[in-house]
This record gives sequence, structure tokens and C-alpha cells, in this order.
Amino acid sequence: MDCACTVGTDVEDRVTLIENKFVKSRKEHKCSECCGAIPKGAEYFKETWAYDGRIDHHKTCEDCYSLRQVFFSSGWYYSQLIEDMETFVIDCGGELSVPCLLQLTPRARGMVCDMIERGWEDE
Repeated sequence: MDCACTVGTDVEDRVTLIENKFVKSRKEHKCSECCGAIPKGAEYFKETWAYDGRIDHHKTCEDCYSLRQVFFSSGWYYSQLIEDMETFVIDCGGELSVPCLLQLTPRARGMVCDMIERGWEDE
């Protein structure tokens, strides 16, 4: 049995995208999703948003970006990607589509496999 590849996230549409692009890091940054280091010289996805009268910047490592692209096509909330993915894995009983997993970067695939294993251990 294959589980769907889309994490169902009910996203409110009250933000305005100002800019989004891949950039090369000139210094070390922290991923807004996994909180992992984005080392100097690595590519990351940079987004600038305006909402509630303020400007916000988000930096997403390539691995978390691949999770977003594969599993979050209906939307996501910044800084909740990993938590929402863990919930999705639990809800699916760890039965994720292999073609979806193969689209992830190797590190992202490892993160999801770790989530699956933790879910099995908890049962």
C-alpha cells in the first residue's frame, strides 16, 4: 500500500512573496527548518516574505527544500516542516511511496527513514 506524497497542511494565504531564489552562502547560516548548519559556499533557498506589516527572511537547506518540493505541494508553515513531516510519517504508519522517497536528496531521505524507524520503535 502506498501512502500519498502530500502532507495535508491548511495554509492561510496572508503573505506576500517578495523574492525567492537559490543563493550561494557567503558565510555559515542556519536552516529555518532543520536548524542544521548551511556551510559557507553551500547553496540554499532564500525567501523573503511580507506579512502583518513586517519583512521576514527564510533560509532553507537543499535537503529541507527537497522535502518541501516532494511532500508539501499543498503548502507548509516555516519552522514546522520537520514536525509536520514526522506527523505525516506516523499517520501513514511509515508506509511512504518509494518513488517519492527517491526524489529526495540523500540526507533528506535519511532523515525520513530515521523518522520511520522511530515510529516503528514507538509502536
